[in-house]
Amino acid sequence: MLLTSLWEGLPRVILEATIAGVPTVASNIDGNREIVFEGRNGNLAEPRNAEDFAEKTMKALREEWKVDSELAREIRTEFDIDEMVRKQEDLYRKLASASRV
Repeated sequence: MLLTSLWEGLPRVILEATIAGVPTVASNIDGNREIVFEGRNGNLAEPRNAEDFAEKTMKALREEWKVDSELAREIRTEFDIDEMVRKQEDLYRKLASASRV
């Protein structure tokens, strides 16, 4: 999977690719750096550097990169949307009850 964005928050497409076992070559920017682990689920390329993207993509294809299955399980658990929403709701409840004091 190739993601050449110049800005990202937390790109769910990388999470989805990792869970599906598809390695990613993505721009070396803030959001991507949080979830692309060099050699485990892909690699980062310098933004606006087509040669770097091409080199890392070709390397992935030549070497038939595989996603680290343990990392895929960790990501599935950590970024599960239901769990993330539950944690956010818990935080809101905690903050709301603290403000009543």
